[in-house]
Amino acid sequence: MHISRRVGTGVGALFVLLLAGAAGAGLGAVGPVLAQGSSTVGPVVSCTTNSNIFNTGYDSTTGGVLPENALDANWEVSGPYFASTDGTSPTTATYYPASTDVFAPANVGDLAYGGYSNSPYGNAQWISQQTVAVPNQGTGSNNADWYYQYLFSISPSVDPATFSLAISFLADNEVAQVWVNGAPQSGVTTGLPQAPAGQNPYYYQGYLLANAGATTLSSGWQTGQNSIVVEVKSGPPLEAFLAQVRPSSLCPTMGLSTAVPSRFAPADQFTVSIANASGQTLASATTQGTQSTASAGSTYLAQGATYTIQDAMAAGSPDSLADYTYGLACTNQTLNQPAAVSGSGPTWTFTPTQPADFACQVTNTADPVVGLGISQTSTPDPYVVGQPLTYTVVVTNSGPDAAAAATVTDGLPSAIRAVMSFACAASPGSSCTASGTGPLADTVDIAPGGTLRYTLTGTVPAGTSGQLVNIAVVTPAAGEVDPACAQGCQAANYNPILAVGLSVQAGLTPAAPASGAPLTYTFTVRNSGPSIAAGVAIDGSVAAQLQAASFVWSCSASSGSSCLASGAGSLAETATVAVGGSVTYVLSGTWPAGQPGPLAVTLTA
Repeated sequence: MHISRRVGTGVGALFVLLLAGAAGAGLGAVGPVLAQGSSTVGPVVSCTTNSNIFNTGYDSTTGGVLPENALDANWEVSGPYFASTDGTSPTTATYYPASTDVFAPANVGDLAYGGYSNSPYGNAQWISQQTVAVPNQGTGSNNADWYYQYLFSISPSVDPATFSLAISFLADNEVAQVWVNGAPQSGVTTGLPQAPAGQNPYYYQGYLLANAGATTLSSGWQTGQNSIVVEVKSGPPLEAFLAQVRPSSLCPTMGLSTAVPSRFAPADQFTVSIANASGQTLASATTQGTQSTASAGSTYLAQGATYTIQDAMAAGSPDSLADYTYGLACTNQTLNQPAAVSGSGPTWTFTPTQPADFACQVTNTADPVVGLGISQTSTPDPYVVGQPLTYTVVVTNSGPDAAAAATVTDGLPSAIRAVMSFACAASPGSSCTASGTGPLADTVDIAPGGTLRYTLTGTVPAGTSGQLVNIAVVTPAAGEVDPACAQGCQAANYNPILAVGLSVQAGLTPAAPASGAPLTYTFTVRNSGPSIAAGVAIDGSVAAQLQAASFVWSCSASSGSSCLASGAGSLAETATVAVGGSVTYVLSGTWPAGQPGPLAVTLTA
């Protein structure tokens, strides 16, 4: 149906139209623009309604499209308006239709014979006020605007706040504005107006799929009667419009459930819940007995609103969530793709960004139980400067589960850190770093009953003094339960420096030897500890005047001590003196005739 109407533009024209209530201006009009003389308010829509009924040219019987020249079952058209060389002034101006404007069912058909993009899903067709047989818009060389209207009723079973329509618009030439119950949607949703800024909307290629205005209409709905009004701007000679619902659900829903693959204790039970921004719990589910799953059913959500998903131990559970690894996975079932959630648990937030059916599942898996232990020894103990020092660190796991990604560290005493290296041997089923240098920082796997043996070796540098304190630590990985070693177990080794207490006692017999008479030097080296004195240098230098006297010496050692049994001339020997032990040397000979006395024998140890 053609209803041609030329109206003025500009501020003065708008003033006249407002006062007169002229058709095509309708600045004060709100709410549905009902087709005059019609009692039909369109289909009744619920959350389970097939959203494709909002497609233009849709055949609800076949799920495809109506034949050419058929009348659309729900979309109506009115126009043309503002017919002039420029159309509206400015060309981007939009106006809500007047309540007196007359709408009639739109004609189905592709007026451009393939020049327009087709529905990507095969379930929408172009509609127009014109027909395939008479496609000219009837405005000569003028631009003009048309209105398309869809009337429907939202069922009382639907919360209007959860109702959302994911729909894309194409037009010859542009969809300039969309109203929901009289409220303009540009600035509220995306894709409006369809033409980019700076382009003349009457000559925009809005009939190409690449230029579609992708919108989501999710606000302004109400229980009962609703309307969608679309303003199309079109240059001659053709005018047409296509509405295409994207795969979606009219009311976003969430199916919330929990899964428990394993339990730390048989009595452990879990509760999952979803709450709105006000803290009101919308749905929840709790496992019982040996159940491995529980479902809270489906809950309707409002697009763009934020919801909280909570995981918790049910009342009476003997353990806590700290004994479990928990996670949340959400899926957009409409699009068969993952849906984003925020948070790391046990509390997450979820915001449905599009009208779809979502499924979210919280999983609680009992953490592995391990029994880690660590010990160490050092050799020698006490250590000796300039000599090798070895630490042996043994790490064990008594199970019952394998310890995966545990950490073993040994910072080593600072005095020897730079000279140490390590090697590791693992029992079957376990693993560690085979070798390395410097401090130990290893990530390891230890089978139940498994063992790791680290050998750290190096030579104690000169100048090292004091006690060497070495601490080795094993820590279970996050997500593993070790009742006795939750924060890490350590083994400390305290290795003192070798310390001895040496003393020398000497005597001469006779005290004043005569020329040509025999004499004896006796001296004893004792060690009061606390360490064995190994490698003690004994120096008994006989004066030069006595060298020719052929002095000889002998040595006796206490239990645990040792020395060379005998010798001649000056004494130069290495002995070992046990703690509390001694070595005794006896030098004997004849005092040379004609030598003054006494002559020295120097003894050092």
